[in-house]
Amino acid sequence: MSADSLRKQSKQAYHGQVILPQAINDPSIIESVAGFIHEVVPQAYSSVLPGESREGILWARFDSTDYNDPENFPPLSECESESTIPLLLVLGYSSGVQVWSVGGSGEATELLSWCQGTVRALRFLLRPHNRDPHASKRPLVAIVDSSSPGPQFSTVSFISLKTAEVVKIIKFNSPICDVHCNRKSVVVTFNERIAVFDSATLEDRLTITTCYLSPGNSPNPIALGTRWLAYGEKRLTTWQRSSGGCEGDGAQSYTSAVIHAAKSLGKGLRELGGSLTGSSPQSSQNAHAQPGIVSIIDIERKGGTSEEERGNMIAHFVAHTSAVVAMAFDPSGLILITADKHGHRFNVFRIHPHPCTSQLAAVHHLYILHRGETTARVQDIAVSWDSRWVAISSVRGTTHVFPITPYGGLVTVRTHTTPHVVNRLSRFERSAGLRDGRGSPLPCEAPPTPPPPRLPPYPHPSVITPLAQLRARPDDSPLAATFGPPRAWLPGRPKSKRTCADSLYVISTSGVLLQYDIDPKCAQGVAKEKISYDTAIEVGVEAKAEWVLPKPPYTSSLSPPLPPGHVFLDLPPRPQPPPDKWLSQVEIVTHTGPHRRLWMGPQFTFKSIDPLPSSGGEEGGMDNTNPLRSNPVNMPHRPYLLVETSSGGSVGSPQTDTDEAGGRLREDLADAMLETQLGSGTGGQNSLDEEMSSSSFSSTSRCSPTPSVNTDALLVFPTDSL
Repeated sequence: MSADSLRKQSKQAYHGQVILPQAINDPSIIESVAGFIHEVVPQAYSSVLPGESREGILWARFDSTDYNDPENFPPLSECESESTIPLLLVLGYSSGVQVWSVGGSGEATELLSWCQGTVRALRFLLRPHNRDPHASKRPLVAIVDSSSPGPQFSTVSFISLKTAEVVKIIKFNSPICDVHCNRKSVVVTFNERIAVFDSATLEDRLTITTCYLSPGNSPNPIALGTRWLAYGEKRLTTWQRSSGGCEGDGAQSYTSAVIHAAKSLGKGLRELGGSLTGSSPQSSQNAHAQPGIVSIIDIERKGGTSEEERGNMIAHFVAHTSAVVAMAFDPSGLILITADKHGHRFNVFRIHPHPCTSQLAAVHHLYILHRGETTARVQDIAVSWDSRWVAISSVRGTTHVFPITPYGGLVTVRTHTTPHVVNRLSRFERSAGLRDGRGSPLPCEAPPTPPPPRLPPYPHPSVITPLAQLRARPDDSPLAATFGPPRAWLPGRPKSKRTCADSLYVISTSGVLLQYDIDPKCAQGVAKEKISYDTAIEVGVEAKAEWVLPKPPYTSSLSPPLPPGHVFLDLPPRPQPPPDKWLSQVEIVTHTGPHRRLWMGPQFTFKSIDPLPSSGGEEGGMDNTNPLRSNPVNMPHRPYLLVETSSGGSVGSPQTDTDEAGGRLREDLADAMLETQLGSGTGGQNSLDEEMSSSSFSSTSRCSPTPSVNTDALLVFPTDSL
């Protein structure tokens, strides 16, 4: 037997079925744009046609685990199949759960097929960076199913995929709605309560009992970032309310007013019928609650036992005038997208926290994403990795694609037709004083400095309509969506060129995974000579391919314990947090050059302060009122740093461990020392300061005026060995 056949058989033993992508022949999917009739008359609210006996998917989600952690994959290069992060898709059935992986080659591989009864939730636990008492039993999953003892769906079990051992069982008195996980926490939601556990020890950490009972698909919708947790609050608390938020849903159109009047009339008749029969249509739990309130807390910081003593509140604001039914953070954890029960419009907020209290924080209302005037139940919210695209799916069977920017404002050719995110105010031509982007020269003057983000006036939200409406099949409905690099490489067809936007993947109730390629471009009807940075855009959407994922064959299920060599078990070593050496690497991690270094300008001064004993009577002791370390607000973490380049775009953090980068750094330092020596030799330090003050700085420093230097206020950073 050949080595290739042995390798093929060995690989086959570690996973189940393999599904290849195939071309789409359905005309409704190929057209991929929903008409108005689909928004007014819903085609289907059920995923199973009458008389059909097949088992439908109850829920679906795209999950993130150690298996598809971005830290374990090289940067995206020409060899896309090796550097593309796999999509991990979890499907829940009435008889079990199924997990699929779609790699860069386009193959959908079945990794888990578990007959466990009706599964309400399953989440993969990420390995913690610090101590891990369950390291020998990982990977672990948190599962809520009907097979657990006691009341149905009231128990969460932590099971080892390696040994099939039940590591821990946590029983509750009420049914569980859902389970969410990040690197440090496991969040279990109930109707009006949230329980937070430590992901390493699985011990209780925090309990929230002031949640608003939502009328949407999820009774208690939340958004979990890397550190922050957003949830619907019962009432607005004045001493915790942040500045900004939603000041109203905007002016209603004539169609919206007519539909609202009809709904109000129907609601009045229902309330009248309820009063005659002695029943109330409104839930007793929300009788004295205020809808539309959102709170964001830091779940890693301990708060008080009461609302007055809660010290982990980040922001507390009004998000909608009606109940919030869905919300999601962007990958940075600073932008929150919310949806209300009507589904007419969705709000996009940017959170500006304050280290002292949530009352000093600011919530900027950046966008109103207008879907339409008819009511729709929101099924899923997905945000692209660069926070420039939002896909919102409804039960009506339509996925709406909206363009946004991380800082708000208009969506134009400049913001969405380049591969990278561009900064809000600085353009290379404008910051250099050369051109305004349309060919006309500009005077060499700096633009006005924007106000601090936490001080008014706050930006007025921009109204954005969807650039694409992707319609599912008439007997189908989308369950979840996500963005990612393209991977539907069909046999016999050349690989399509990558566009400025990631592809959109949508999974439906029938088990069909669709890949849509999104191509942003200049709006039609604009002459070529009139195209500028401020020109509007449109998108071309192509349904590239589909994966028809079959129902799991539970007769030959792939369940714990997983066999040796399984991809869930064959993981790289746990990544360690980077050392804290910011001060010694300040010249490397804060800019990319090649112009004047930070320490050559008058804006910054870095000083090392040796910590001394803080006893009150010691001579030379440091005053206790000036701490060595600041106490900033705990911000969400993102593994990539966006920095401005000469083309107005953004790139990853500069790498300094290569020979080329090291040589360039040495040359820049040599140039800096040469300029310093020349300045010292022609007039001493004073002449050098005058030269630096009057000389032209880099393009980014010319965008804002030089700040005044105040020696009374110093920023003290932790020192490290140089």
